[in-house]
Amino acid sequence: YEGFQKGSAVGLTFIQPIYLGGRVVTGNKLAKLGYEAALLKSAIARRTTAEEVEAAYWQVIQLQEKRRTLQGLQLLLDTLLRDVESAYSAGLVTENDRLQIKLKQGELRSGMIQVDNGIRLSRLNLFNLIGIEKEDSVNVVWTELSENEDASVGNLPEEELLDMQVRAKELERRMTIGEALPSVMLGATYGYSHLNNRSQLNGVAGVMVNIPITDWGKTARKMQRQQAGIEMAKNERDYYLKQLELQKMMLSMNVETTREQLKVAEEMLATAQSSYEIQSDNYNAGLIPLSELLVTQTSLRDAEENLVSAKIAYYKALNAIRNRKE
Repeated sequence: YEGFQKGSAVGLTFIQPIYLGGRVVTGNKLAKLGYEAALLKSAIARRTTAEEVEAAYWQVIQLQEKRRTLQGLQLLLDTLLRDVESAYSAGLVTENDRLQIKLKQGELRSGMIQVDNGIRLSRLNLFNLIGIEKEDSVNVVWTELSENEDASVGNLPEEELLDMQVRAKELERRMTIGEALPSVMLGATYGYSHLNNRSQLNGVAGVMVNIPITDWGKTARKMQRQQAGIEMAKNERDYYLKQLELQKMMLSMNVETTREQLKVAEEMLATAQSSYEIQSDNYNAGLIPLSELLVTQTSLRDAEENLVSAKIAYYKALNAIRNRKE
């Protein structure tokens, strides 16, 4: 009793899997696939964030350009008002002409206030998205884009993710198959004891083979469910691949459409400018009333705003292609 009471013993056991039905290799493939899928999801998230920032940027640009248009029209009205004031003093025009111009100036000032408020809010939104606090010290300027780019879209990360989803389901089924296959493990035990003042070393090695015969029925049913999941994943992949092809086609068509709309807007602006110059000469010659000149001026403002909107829409379409190529 004293010998055992004061004795000691220690043992170490080593087990090394040799074959586990391919589950180790399949598990490594599944882990690598998950890592690659995470990278693709990260790329999609960055693209989505970039699109949000871009939309906020173009909102600021559009409002700034609208403000510049209103300022230009305000200068035209100021010049026109001085001419009308001189003509009114000479008795060449009526009081109604002066009032019409002042009314138009009031509408422009009201529109300017709304635009300024919109610019302030859109700037706050933009700088909040990109993490800039001192937004008053930053100018948002118009950036011209290169237009000589291929309007086609290549493979999208979403397409690779759909393929990965199918491969992941297939690897999960392989893991289940591995559970029904025999497993082989190599084991060794090494021990040391000191009892009754005697030291002794012991060691043993062996091979363990495990055949899960009783689990074959459960594994077979699990494999059936996973096979159904694989078929569903393939159907979803085929469906969404067609949707993505349609999306890529729409992106390419949008570039062509907005390019044509930009050309039309440029032509409309040139026409509006010519019309305003003609009507201005007619008004100075006393051939038309002031109201017709103001209508032409409104058409000129609308044409300028339409041109800005068309150019921004075209640049957005180009960037939508570019973001999906990066």
